[in-house]
Parts: sequence; C-alpha cells; structure tokens
Amino acid sequence: MRKALALVGSIIFLGLLGSFWNPDKREWKITQLTACRAGSSGAPQMTGDGRIVLFVSTCDLAGKNPDMNAEIFRWEHGTFTQLTDTANCRFMDPALSPDGRRLAFVTNCPLDGKNKDQGLELGLMDGPGELSVLTQGKGYVSRRPAWSADSRLLVFESQADLADNNLDHSNEIFLADLSSPEPALKRISNTLPPGGCGHPALAGAAVIARCNDDVPGTRHAPGVADLPVIVEGRTVGGNPDKNQELFSFDLAGKPRQLTYTMYCHNGPPSVQPQGRAIVFMSDCDFSGKMAASRKNALYVLTDQPRRAFPRLDFYAASFAWSADGKTLAMTSSFGDSSVNPQRNQEIFITHMDPPSLAGGGDRPQLTDPSPVTDFLFGASGGVAVNRDGTSLVFESNTNLDHKNPDGGTEIYTAVHEDAPVNEDNDDDDASPIAGDTAD
Repeated sequence: MRKALALVGSIIFLGLLGSFWNPDKREWKITQLTACRAGSSGAPQMTGDGRIVLFVSTCDLAGKNPDMNAEIFRWEHGTFTQLTDTANCRFMDPALSPDGRRLAFVTNCPLDGKNKDQGLELGLMDGPGELSVLTQGKGYVSRRPAWSADSRLLVFESQADLADNNLDHSNEIFLADLSSPEPALKRISNTLPPGGCGHPALAGAAVIARCNDDVPGTRHAPGVADLPVIVEGRTVGGNPDKNQELFSFDLAGKPRQLTYTMYCHNGPPSVQPQGRAIVFMSDCDFSGKMAASRKNALYVLTDQPRRAFPRLDFYAASFAWSADGKTLAMTSSFGDSSVNPQRNQEIFITHMDPPSLAGGGDRPQLTDPSPVTDFLFGASGGVAVNRDGTSLVFESNTNLDHKNPDGGTEIYTAVHEDAPVNEDNDDDDASPIAGDTAD
C-alpha cells in the first residue's frame, strides 16, 4: 500500500513539473552573432526594437582590434562596427539607455584626458569616439550603472569620495542627472564600513538597492519594538544585524527599508521599469520566524515579499526586464526530464500578468517560466531584452549548429516566432550609437 501511494505521489509530482514547464514546441529562433576562435564576447545590450546589439569583445570582429583589447562593438544586420579603440585597458558593465542614445560603462581606460591612473571609473558614450568620464575615484571603484526609464538619470555604486561626502569610502549609491551639460553627482545612500549599498536600480522617483548596514532613518521591523534607537551616535532602524536587505531611497536620499530578515541572504533586486514589482532571490523565511529557510527561491516584492513560484525551489540570476514591464528574462540551471535535463545554465522567461481578483487581488503575478534555450552543452547568461519581450540577446559558450567548436563565449539572439518584422526604414532607435554611422 505504501509503495502504491509513493508511486501515485511520484506520478503527481512529475505531472506538476510537466505542466509547469510545458515545452510544447520551439518558439524561439536562436542565432549566433559572433564567431571568434581567439578571445571572447559578452555583456550584451539590445535596443528597444531588437535590431541592434552592443557588447564587449576581445575579438577582432571589424579588422580594427588586432591587439585583442576589450572593446565595445555594435552589431546591426550582420555587420560589426568597433565603437572604441584603446590599448592595455578594458571596458565592462555596459548599460544602454532606454532611448538607445547613450551607453554607460565602466572602464580603466584613460579617456577625455581623465583617468590617467587607470582606475575603474564610470564613463559615457554619445557616439563612436565620443567618450567621457563621469567619475574620478582616485583608485576607488565605481560600477553597475543603471538608467531611469526616461534616460535622464543614471545611478551607480561607488567606493570613491565623489562630491566630497564619502570620506570613509564605504560602498554607496550615487545619482547623476544627465539632463545637465555638467552633471552633478549626488550621494543617495549613507552607510558606514564595512557596510554598504549596491546593485542599484531606478523606478520612477525611487532608487532601489541592497544594503548590509542599518541605514540611518529607516524604521523598525513591524512588531519589533525593543531595538536600540541610537547606536554609536547614529539613529538606526530595522537592520541591527546588518543583513543584506532591500531598501528604497527617494531622489533626496530618504531611505525606506523593504525587507526585514536575519541570518540569511537576500539577493540583488531587479526592478520592473514601471516600479510595480521587485524580484530577487532569497533563502530567507519571510513568515516572521527570523530564520533562514535554507532554500533558494525567487520572490516578488510588491507590498510584502512572496514566493513567485511556490511549487519549486530553484536558483536564478542575470534578470532583465522588457521596457514595457511585461516580460522578465533570467538564467537558471533548473530543469526536469523534458526541459534542460542536463541542468545547464539556460535562459528562461516569465510574464507579468496584470492584477486581477482571481490572481490575488491588486498584486501583479508572474506566470510560470518557460525555456528560451535548451542546449545540450554549455552555459548561458548576461541576458538583455528588447522593448516588448519578443527579442533577447545573451552570451553563451554552447556549440550551437557546430559554429562554436572551441567553446568560447559568444553573443546570441533569440527572436520569438510572433515577433513583428522590422523594416530597414523602421529605425525608431536611430542615434550615433544605435543607428547608422559613417566610417
């Protein structure tokens, strides 16, 4: 009897997995853009219409990079254009503005007569060869730029003493208003070492970040009244154990703590462009027990954190939203007997359903994720999404169609079968970066 019950339970479990992933047919056309036998390409970005891809590569893709330096390239209609030309330095962390007109990046290259000490600084590209440096950290790192939806504001994290208000060199969030010809840098977070804030994102008039300090000005956790108010002369709030928590800051720097946990780990936030939801990985128990659940799960934060997919525990990373806020792409090694049985790092997508009474009141819901890739070998990551979620770009070392026999990291696109066809004259993202350029 017990064996029969166990068999029935196994059949039900496998049935749930089958219905969860539902791999009915191939819905995505995968295309390898780069092919380089020496060097690698990665960190891709995609314009809103999905026609143009920007990325970093050490390959000589356009005949102008024989020294195999890490440069920024553009791909459009099968043609590669090298946008930077430097030596003995590198570019990384590219972030394309939503309007496709500017590219933020991190570099140790001397640009515009600045960064002669070759520290990791934040820079901007307004066109091929039009490069500028926003930060001068004097040896302290700035990184992880992220744009506002209107392409006017840029947030990033830095350990540098920018604007003369980070003398202890804690890792802080800074804001740059790029609508001004001379953008001023403003510190948003305020922590003490070894604490800090990182992984910033902008949603409307709010900056979302992850901090492991008891940020001054935040309130105690709900139902907790015995926490100290003053610690070492600082007014503290709901994070006395200095766990990694999610915080929201207004543009003046006023903080609000979003999660309250202890003895566990909350991952970096990924914020829907419209600001209606935040997704993050966590092994925390949000039931109020203040203990780690010891299971990695994806959470959605609207008013309170809740499991995105209560039926399954799996680790995901490299989140990317479409600009319309309806599609979320991620990478994960989760799988079952029908989808990703090799447990490779693959690309998956999920959709944000509008709020409905049937779906849990006024809270937006994520649909069950579906696979975009299912390669036999290799790992994929660094995904980015176009405006409406019908095109994706990512990096992978898979050997698709035997076009990557050396297993190098290459750039790939995935286009959904229902994606609209872009005509050559439909260039709504035209700019010196994302449009045609003269050599």
